[in-house]
Amino acid sequence: MADSGPPAPIEFWLDFSSGYAYFAALEIEGLAARHGRSVLWRPYLLGVAFQATGARGLSRTPLKGDYARRDWARIARLRGVPFALPANHPIAAQAACRIFYWLAEHAPEAAPGFARGVLRAHFVEGRDATDTDVLAEIAEGQGAPGAAAA
Repeated sequence: MADSGPPAPIEFWLDFSSGYAYFAALEIEGLAARHGRSVLWRPYLLGVAFQATGARGLSRTPLKGDYARRDWARIARLRGVPFALPANHPIAAQAACRIFYWLAEHAPEAAPGFARGVLRAHFVEGRDATDTDVLAEIAEGQGAPGAAAA
């Protein structure tokens, strides 16, 4: 039997403004490790997908938004993790996505930590994850040139 090489990475598609992405990001690396796989982080702009399909995000949809907010609080409580929905939620995460993909090309080892940092800034620290100074600081915290990324 021929060696097929290492298993394919798990592609983790996420929007930096998604509460569910925040919770999934806390567990994706452990899940991948348990299955001998790596993670390929793939941030994208869910709002653009909504525009193309005519759909609306959970946070902007009556009843669904209320349910999601209660669900996120419940998940945080059950998992024992910090979570605080910021006043500016949902955010337009174009700058964060651009910086992530710049890092993925120029400093790939920093890109996953940057993604986790953006989610933490938005959903835990109450920092403005649309502010390029905040994003540059997160990139620098991963050893990447924040000024070049922003």
